[in-house]
Amino acid sequence: MFFLQIIKKYVYTIDIHNDISILESVMSVKTANVIARVEPEIKVQAEEILNKLGIPVSVVINALYHQIIYTNGIPFFIGLPKSVNADLMSEKEFNDRLIIADKEIDNNECVPLSKLTEEIIKDK
Repeated sequence: MFFLQIIKKYVYTIDIHNDISILESVMSVKTANVIARVEPEIKVQAEEILNKLGIPVSVVINALYHQIIYTNGIPFFIGLPKSVNADLMSEKEFNDRLIIADKEIDNNECVPLSKLTEEIIKDK
């Protein structure tokens, strides 16, 4: 065994191969089941990451519920981005934006970096 760590109400061990297992429940706690429908590929990807971190899904869900209570809401932003996001564009939309940007540069219609920085700071 490499080291022992207590996370929430469980004792975990990490051996030299980074395998993590729950040794025992530290205290008897009543639990409730949470049933949720999740896209299969999203579930697989998320659980792969959690497995690498050695954190059971139930611990993450419990932490999320605690944060919802603590923040009195969803503890992260859910909404549409304020600015243009290339990752959300189709290839055609992205290329069209590049053409527009090239024209703006040619016509000297660009925003100076200092002004852009001021706008970014204002938006925060």
